[in-house]
Amino acid sequence: MKKVLTCLFLFGLLTAIGFSEPILTEDLTFISAENSEIGLGISYGVDNSTIKDLTNSAKYTDSLILLHTPIKYGISDYLLLSLDIPYRLWKKESFPVDNNFDDSESGLGQIMVGSKLGLNENFALLMRVQTPTGNIGKSLSEGTNIEASLIMSSRIYEYALSANLGYLYKSEYENMSNVKIDPANPIIIRAALEYFFEYPMKGLSMFGEIQNQIIGKTKVENIKVNDTDGTTIDLLLGTQYVKDAVKLKLGFEWAVGNENLRAGGIYSHFYDSWDWRIILDGSYKFGY
Repeated sequence: MKKVLTCLFLFGLLTAIGFSEPILTEDLTFISAENSEIGLGISYGVDNSTIKDLTNSAKYTDSLILLHTPIKYGISDYLLLSLDIPYRLWKKESFPVDNNFDDSESGLGQIMVGSKLGLNENFALLMRVQTPTGNIGKSLSEGTNIEASLIMSSRIYEYALSANLGYLYKSEYENMSNVKIDPANPIIIRAALEYFFEYPMKGLSMFGEIQNQIIGKTKVENIKVNDTDGTTIDLLLGTQYVKDAVKLKLGFEWAVGNENLRAGGIYSHFYDSWDWRIILDGSYKFGY
C-alpha cells in the first residue's frame, strides 16, 4: 500500500497536483496589515512498531488526535505574527496486552508563537518558539524548542514551488523521573509543488509535499543513545478550497523514512513522523 501511495505522490508531484498555502511547508502567504485569521485544525496519526528482546516480541500502536487553533495577525503586508494552541490526545496499545504502562493521556500541548518576515517576492524568514506548556510527565510536551527557517517560493503561471531550509533547537529537559533528556536538533528540509485549478471549480487546488528531518543522537544524562539518529522522510498529498475569507485544507501524510525515528519511539515522539496521518484544517480571515 505504501509503495502505491509513494508512486501516486511522485506522479502528482511531477505533474503538479494548487496554488495554495501548503500544510507542512511554509510559503510566502501573508495577511494584509491589521487583518487577522483564526483557524481550527484536527489531525489523526498512527504509528505501528515492534519491540523485541531475547525471548519475546510485542507490537505497539501509538495514535494521536491533535486539535489546534492557529491565530495569525498581519503587522504589515510582509510581517506576520502567529500563535498556535494545541490539545493532544494520545494512546498507546500493545498486542499482547501489556498493563505495565499508562497507555493514554490528554491535555494542553506546546503553545507555539512565531513570526514571518518577507524579504522580497521570493524569500522570507521564519522564527517559531514552542513553549513547554504541556505536562512533560504525560508526554504532552518537552522543553523549549526554537525553529529558524529560510523560506523560498516562486510562482510561474499556475504553478508554485516552495522550499524551506530550517534548524530546530530542542532544549534539554527533565522527564517525570527527573532524568535529563537532551533531544537531537534536527535540520528540516521541506518542499511543496502547487497548482491552481480554474476548472472545474475556481478556488480549488491540490499540492504535493515532502519533509526530510536529519537527526543526530539523543542524549540521556549526557550519554548518547544508540539508534536515535538518522533521517525521517514524510510525503503528503493535499487539497485546498478557498472561497472569499474561508479556507479549507485536507491532507494525507505517510512516512517512508527511518522507522526507529517515528512517533512511537521513546525519544522520537515529538519529531511527529507517523506511519500515516490525516490532516483537516479550516480558517476564516477577518478584514477580508
